[in-house]
Amino acid sequence: MWHNGLLHKLVFVVRFSSVSRVILRNKKHRVNSSRFKLKWQAIHAVVPQGSILGPIMFLLYINDITSQVQTNMCLFVDDTSLFVTVKFNVPVYDSEILNDDISKITAWADRWLINFNATKTETLLISRKTFKPFHPPLFMNNHSIKDVSIHKHLGLFLSNDGKWHAHIDHTSCKAWQRINIMRKL
Repeated sequence: MWHNGLLHKLVFVVRFSSVSRVILRNKKHRVNSSRFKLKWQAIHAVVPQGSILGPIMFLLYINDITSQVQTNMCLFVDDTSLFVTVKFNVPVYDSEILNDDISKITAWADRWLINFNATKTETLLISRKTFKPFHPPLFMNNHSIKDVSIHKHLGLFLSNDGKWHAHIDHTSCKAWQRINIMRKL
């Protein structure tokens, strides 16, 4: 996170205390290896991992992203999801809205020095229809977003047919692995 951006946002959200400033001030890092040691370098864009205030500061930093979009948006820590319900069998209209929202989010990210990785971004169309209509592609940073048939989201495996077979298969596979470990013990 960009420290000055976070401080700017904190002024408008909470009464900013000196404790928060201390957490962000004078942070440094360096790389050590068996062959060399690099000099300490100042960090200007990070919240310390493992700190109590870190997740709260991150949420305060990204919370205003939801005001940028027309579509439905869910945030969970650093996972962001946009979704629409296609109405009246006009997926072209909904794709335009999603592409517009993705552009707005990208502009927001550029302004607040956040990186969204377009190559890790996926799109999933969930429908039980046998003959699915054409859904135009979605783009982020001029990169076509990969269309997938199964997507893992917050530990759930969502399938494009709206069924739970992928999640059930994954869960039962994990259970069998643990049962086999217990058998060996």
